[in-house]
Amino acid sequence: MMKHRMGTGWIQRTAGALALAAAALLQAGPAEEMFQGAWEWRLQPRQYGKLSQPERTHYTRAEELVRNGQFEAAALEFEKFIAAFPKTEVYAHALLMQGYGYHLARYRNKAIERYNEVLDFFGDHPDAAAPAGFLKGMALIQNGNEEAGFAVFEQVAARDDYRESPVADLALVRLAERYLARQEWDKAERCWNQIITAFQDAFFGRPPAIARAARQALTDLYLRQGKMDALTALYTRFPLEGRKAADQTVVVLDRAMAIVDSIPEKG
Repeated sequence: MMKHRMGTGWIQRTAGALALAAAALLQAGPAEEMFQGAWEWRLQPRQYGKLSQPERTHYTRAEELVRNGQFEAAALEFEKFIAAFPKTEVYAHALLMQGYGYHLARYRNKAIERYNEVLDFFGDHPDAAAPAGFLKGMALIQNGNEEAGFAVFEQVAARDDYRESPVADLALVRLAERYLARQEWDKAERCWNQIITAFQDAFFGRPPAIARAARQALTDLYLRQGKMDALTALYTRFPLEGRKAADQTVVVLDRAMAIVDSIPEKG
């Protein structure tokens, strides 16, 4: 059995890499790829179909500004949309997008105000509220208020209805990063397991990349802790895609050797 060695170098490297990825999250532009498939900022077809022709024309104009990188103008256009159509079926999403536009334009305090409105008035609409909660947490952290930001992530992860949204996985990833940096192994483990459970319980629409990353994080954790029974249970529960049991063993052993090689020699 591997010795229980949890060197701080591994923690710092892992947490640092995750932090850099998160820092790039809202700097990469409005493309959905930055959310790893967990959130699509564009209005979904089922919602778009509820709009009248004047609403569609106005809304399309606002979305086009987002696509073109004119984020502040987009926020103002979504505000005009809400003012012109106060009874629209997509009020919550338009309000969320107003905040998102301000967020990408780096007017984070304005963005937080809009996210708060979504959470206060549409908290029972997970399609809008879950992204609003995650983005609010990100904005608070980017403003230097980490404690408040992570508290929002905890609120998102704690609600059953929000956890039905893949965006909750992003909050859990951020929480796991924080627990990892603080060497709170059990809490990090719980977050990664929640991500995997949500992926396996979903009928459709849950992106696999986040769950696979959680599996890899748990693999590293269990190998470093020498929890081989937990590791076996993980790959029994969530096996590698398209791999036989023997192939999975080889992959895990290769990972174990990489971890051993990363541990500095004593003396």
